[in-house]
Amino acid sequence: MNKNIKKTALISIVVIFCAIAAKLMLYGLPYVTKSHTGHFTLTNQSDEMIAHGTVSICGKTFAFENVEKDDSIEETYEAKGDSHYSITVVFASGATIKDEIGYVTTGFNYEDIITVAKTSITINRSNLQ
Repeated sequence: MNKNIKKTALISIVVIFCAIAAKLMLYGLPYVTKSHTGHFTLTNQSDEMIAHGTVSICGKTFAFENVEKDDSIEETYEAKGDSHYSITVVFASGATIKDEIGYVTTGFNYEDIITVAKTSITINRSNLQ
């Protein structure tokens, strides 16, 4: 019986190793080791100034303040793992909007445009590589 357990464990290890090797051959080693980036532009399309806010993505949080109407901020992050944008905006009037939008995952470079309106936040992906 003990011999069968050892044989099953060895077969399992070989199968796992073959699956990893097949994935590396299919996607290539650069897929696994290459760094991917995301870039976003947040534009204020509301009718008042954004007093302050935050954008969180892939474990990184970007804080910003005093974004005038029709002005933008830009940031870059490392696109690692699965994530989404978590955004909080506080306007000069004190009104606050929050949203969780978009999706990123390892293996791609992202170029996103986030638009803040008075009552909503939207995203437009302009480029995915």
